[in-house]
Amino acid sequence: MLPWQRIAMVTSSKRRPPSAVLALALALTCPGWPLSASSQETARPDASALTGDEAASLAPPSRRTLQKARQHYDAGTSHYAAADYGAAMAEFQEAYRLSHLPDLLYNLGKVAEKMEDPAGAADYLRRYLTERPDAPDAPAIRGQVLQLDALVAARAAAAPSPSRVPWPALGLMAGGATVLLIGGGLSIGATQSSRAVIDRLQANPFDMTVQDLQDRSRALGSAGIALSAIGAVAVVAGVVWTGVWFGQRAKKTPLQVRVTPSSGALSFSF
Repeated sequence: MLPWQRIAMVTSSKRRPPSAVLALALALTCPGWPLSASSQETARPDASALTGDEAASLAPPSRRTLQKARQHYDAGTSHYAAADYGAAMAEFQEAYRLSHLPDLLYNLGKVAEKMEDPAGAADYLRRYLTERPDAPDAPAIRGQVLQLDALVAARAAAAPSPSRVPWPALGLMAGGATVLLIGGGLSIGATQSSRAVIDRLQANPFDMTVQDLQDRSRALGSAGIALSAIGAVAVVAGVVWTGVWFGQRAKKTPLQVRVTPSSGALSFSF
């Protein structure tokens, strides 16, 4: 069995392995054996116009480099079998970096599919088709790319469009302002009741009916203070929420806000 294989074949597993895989098998077993034409004829820049490092990166990999790539490939295959797709992705990427084998791009595409990254999977498969345009299963892989692109488009269409206005924050501010106004009205009522008590006591110091009016004044005052405090907190929280919302929108990152009751008050977390 050849030492390098793709993770999954599009057609029957009995199909003849790709020529690039055969070339690597020969390169690993026979020192000095060149890579196949299909893996060398990929359009590349003129080496004479490149720097030393760039030209070296385009040179065919040495047998030692291919052996290192094989180690990463084996590790990636083991991780893939263990469903550790993140590790498999890293190993296959390193194997491709060292060997530039197109079939590793196919493997990376399959790993990206397992990681539920259809856009990444489609990109890897497109690169595979670019480097192996004569692949026998190219029509089937083009069909896979179309399916992946359709999945990406469907997810984008289903995703909720971001609101241009932070309506929850504005609602919080409006509700807080309403509660604040109610609290202010109760405080005014309590003040008026207190003045009425004073007037009645000045007119008749022994008037025992003012007790009910005093109790009413205290109740209105307490309710007014409590509602004013809650309304003020809600307004401030709404203002902060709006500011954070616009800041996060500028960075294109999601914002999560939770409003929970705590000990008779309201607590906010961003």
